[in-house]
Amino acid sequence: MRIVILTVSFMLLMTVHGDDSSNVTTTKAPQESVKDTSVICSSCICEKDAKLLDCSERSFRDMLTADDWTPLNKSFVIQTVHFTRNQITKVIVFPELPIQELDLSHNEIQSIEKKAFKDLRELIYLDLSNNRLDAKAIFPDVFEGHYDPDEYEPLNKLRTLRLDNNNIHTLKSENFEHLPHLRTLSLAGNPFQVLDSQSEMAITSIHYLENLDLSRMELSSIPTHLFHAPRGLKTLNITDNLLTDIPNALVFAIKLESLYMDNNPIVRLGTNKTSFAFMPDMKFLSMSYMPQLERVERGAFSGLSGLTTLRMSENPRLSFIHADALSRPGAEDPSREEWPDLTHLYLHNNNLTTVDMMLLANWKHLEVLDIRNNPWLCDCSNQWMIDQLLGKLHADTESLLEDVVCHYPIEMRGKKLVDLENTQLRCVDKYGHRPERDGVILMGMLIGLLIGIPISLMVVLIYRRGCFGLLAATRGPADYSRAFYKRAGQDDIY
Repeated sequence: MRIVILTVSFMLLMTVHGDDSSNVTTTKAPQESVKDTSVICSSCICEKDAKLLDCSERSFRDMLTADDWTPLNKSFVIQTVHFTRNQITKVIVFPELPIQELDLSHNEIQSIEKKAFKDLRELIYLDLSNNRLDAKAIFPDVFEGHYDPDEYEPLNKLRTLRLDNNNIHTLKSENFEHLPHLRTLSLAGNPFQVLDSQSEMAITSIHYLENLDLSRMELSSIPTHLFHAPRGLKTLNITDNLLTDIPNALVFAIKLESLYMDNNPIVRLGTNKTSFAFMPDMKFLSMSYMPQLERVERGAFSGLSGLTTLRMSENPRLSFIHADALSRPGAEDPSREEWPDLTHLYLHNNNLTTVDMMLLANWKHLEVLDIRNNPWLCDCSNQWMIDQLLGKLHADTESLLEDVVCHYPIEMRGKKLVDLENTQLRCVDKYGHRPERDGVILMGMLIGLLIGIPISLMVVLIYRRGCFGLLAATRGPADYSRAFYKRAGQDDIY
């Protein structure tokens, strides 16, 4: 009988496991297991000290009912629940539980009952990612909470909502009206293609939004006023979309600190539509894996005065970064330039041959510098790298020196910059001439002259002797008769 009960209960469970390790409670030491007769704990992992119920990867098709939760709730306080990687298709209403973190990701969920999370008053983190939810399944009443006289039936403590990798094409303007204190929203991996007016209103209604993930949504533009209301936005991820310009919407994201724009088809940075607005709070910018990016022009990042980390790596066509890409006129004295205090600069795996020394005011302020795997030109234009950067790389990031090698000129190809320390590099001819080959050419010409002149004199001498001496011995009587024969003129005939 116990085996039958265990089997039935096993089929009733669902799974929750958080993809975001920063939001999931973990334990470093083995925890005390709950020793009770709970059928759930016989099938799942129950950790009393961690206040954790982990029912991940148990092939459950149905959720627990209120009767299933009752004995477990009496056994220990449950704050973290993992029901991830199962085959659950529907989320039913949860009973009153002190759950703070609930992960229902990587299931087959297609529908959620109205007020499903109403009695989870302590819920802070909710993960519904990697399911089969569409716009109809995410209706506003799904997130309805208990009535509050100050706020309209909110889930008052929910801070993080993950809806990424579902099948959502649009949102309703009221989708998040019951989540007044939401801080983090992820819509990544949903095939929106366009953020229509209803979707824009839904996002702008989240007044305290700090982290927004719009990556992998096939977006070719961002609505201009998307960030007008959530002025506290700190982190924005718009990676892997179809953006060809820097979105004008960033003008309103005045508090933005981190921006991820990787893998967008931008060709040039620094033009009218591809320059960043004045965003003094931005500290981190990533523009890597850009398949079309070729050039970074003057002033491309001049509005980012507080930038400390710049990632521009894995851009196979990026061959030029202007010396004034980061600098800007001084606030007090426009005749003097100012630079952000970068501490981390990543330029590896691009197509750069040179980097101007004036790109940064002081390269020694960098804590991490990665310039590996670029086709560096080892001539006098990069002499400053030998003189100044090698010592810096030796001191801080010596492990990144191995793949910093010369590619041009051909005679230097394959040589490591670290092996050229204390070496004076020559200047390459601006017309593309190869002075290193001039000596060989001149020597070849000299040898040719030394050999050619005697040979020429000998040929002339032989020729002349052949005409007047050597060839005379071979002449016969007929040759002499022709030599003395003179044709008579017309007058002589008569």
